[in-house]
Amino acid sequence: MSIQPLLKNQSASNINFGKSTPWHIKLLRIVLKIQDIFHSAMSSLKTRFRGVKENDEKILANRNLKILNNRELLKDDVIREISEVLENSNDKIDINLSRLLYGFIPTYNLDKPKVLFPITIKGILRNHIVLLAFDKEKKQILFFDSKGYTLQDHFSSQLLIQSKFPEVKTVGDLLNYIVSTKGLDLVNEWSIVNNTQKIQKDTHNCGVYVADCMKRIAENEEFKGILKAPLSFSEADNSAREKLMGLLDPSTEDSVDFFLLNKLYLPHDYSF
Repeated sequence: MSIQPLLKNQSASNINFGKSTPWHIKLLRIVLKIQDIFHSAMSSLKTRFRGVKENDEKILANRNLKILNNRELLKDDVIREISEVLENSNDKIDINLSRLLYGFIPTYNLDKPKVLFPITIKGILRNHIVLLAFDKEKKQILFFDSKGYTLQDHFSSQLLIQSKFPEVKTVGDLLNYIVSTKGLDLVNEWSIVNNTQKIQKDTHNCGVYVADCMKRIAENEEFKGILKAPLSFSEADNSAREKLMGLLDPSTEDSVDFFLLNKLYLPHDYSF
């Protein structure tokens, strides 16, 4: 016969800790009392967050939304999804992904007005995402690193991809390959603009800065305008991530503060 039903029949407020009560019974009663308090608290939390159930489930179900929501490092899959949305929103841009370098080099082109290369590199910084972009109309090459390092600084940084082209291993190799195959005149026609402001102060938001930069380019903002008013550190960790979530799923854009949910420890059997 189980002892737990017998214990539950007694009101928690009328627990008698008399001398005749064995110690293990006392302990079980205390545990059951704590369990009752916990269930009551979880029930209150369920009621409180019921209004955001659909949005929260959508975030948890979508890995990329969850990464954005949890302030995690943006991986290639997140950048890829953001890139696809941006390309669909503006037919004048072409975004080539670093993880696809194995196949894109023979097919990429500069026929569109703006061509973007979000690339993951290793050199001065480890596992860092930067943006190399080309504006055909203004004949400008933008190099955007949220840590403030220039294209020249990263010239020897390795591309963290698997390329079938042995001559393309570094940022400098990639630039030289594009310049030579597309016949760009860097001396008389094209100019290079760099972000030199160290605006990133953490180790996990480099992808957010790059994604925001791509978003602003897709919204037809000029390179120099982006460099004059780059994303701030606080924006990168909060509002910019929310905007990118809204970009991937518009239904999350005007929802409540998702970050509050991440501050709570919730057992797996409790869902809102």
